[in-house]
Amino acid sequence: MPSRYSPQELREQKRLRRQRQDRSDYEEEYKQPVVTLLELTSLRHRFWGKVILPPHVGTSECWLWKGPFASHGGYGVFAVRHHLLTASRVSWMISNARDIPQGRWVLHTCDTPSCCNPDHLYLGDHADNVRDMVERGRAHNGQGQ
Repeated sequence: MPSRYSPQELREQKRLRRQRQDRSDYEEEYKQPVVTLLELTSLRHRFWGKVILPPHVGTSECWLWKGPFASHGGYGVFAVRHHLLTASRVSWMISNARDIPQGRWVLHTCDTPSCCNPDHLYLGDHADNVRDMVERGRAHNGQGQ
């Protein structure tokens, strides 16, 4: 039986399913912790080994992630027990020695998605993230621009 969709429509449906799955995986990370702070503390050497530190660590420069990246936005990801966490969240948790409260996001003051410098990271919520996006001119108009 022939498909009622053209090959182009089928490709677009597949792309949209992938996009929804990526978004779902990303949003799932903010619902509840998938890894304990104790586990992250024991992994800190592996984590910091994937960060490019400036020659003088006391500086205010970005500490760039050199490990793998997510498929969206240039954010670094760090795998823990088959879960991918954004590198900025892991950096914040290790540096502050506490879990991120449910529903809170780790935001960047530097506007560099791959930055892991704890001095550039702060907690906020979805509204804070949207406000930052608009203020920094990164808001999309719904047409990909």
